[in-house]
Amino acid sequence: DVFMIDRRIKRSKKILKDTFIRLLNEKSFDMITIKELVAEADVNRSTFYDHYENKEHLLIEIMETILEEMERALLLPVKNGETNINFEDKDPSVVTVLKYVDYNKIYLEALINSNLANDFNKRLYDLLIKHSRENIEFHFKNNVQINKHIYSHYAMSSLLGIINAWLKNEITCTLEELSEEIYKINT
Repeated sequence: DVFMIDRRIKRSKKILKDTFIRLLNEKSFDMITIKELVAEADVNRSTFYDHYENKEHLLIEIMETILEEMERALLLPVKNGETNINFEDKDPSVVTVLKYVDYNKIYLEALINSNLANDFNKRLYDLLIKHSRENIEFHFKNNVQINKHIYSHYAMSSLLGIINAWLKNEITCTLEELSEEIYKINT
């Protein structure tokens, strides 16, 4: 039955990813071996190689998944028609990004401390910039004389810096407190 095989594959990959991320939060990428990973995940070595060529391939798939999910999360407020929110209200996309980051904290912590950190940060930044440009009217309603291109870079660099500091526990506060602080800064 194709459905059962598909579920088994998803389950195996999830176990490998979760175990890999846990190990990545304990030690550096280079220190993790496939032997250790499969032992910790309690799967056969052949199961690993059925899905991945090597641990780099696994890490890249994790990064790709997170970026795709982040893009979907960014589109949620727009899909839900929240783009008509008053300027005084909190920016729904910032709150959505922070919720996503909070929910996937162990994955993101591992990625920003991995070999892919620079690539991941660059791609996440590009994704935030793209989203910011698409939704810039939400912030300005065409009545503010400001260079929107410069604003996008300024706002998204700040947001990415805050996310990185939050993930590294340089900023210690709850999701709600962080949303509130960003809102106060932006207004």
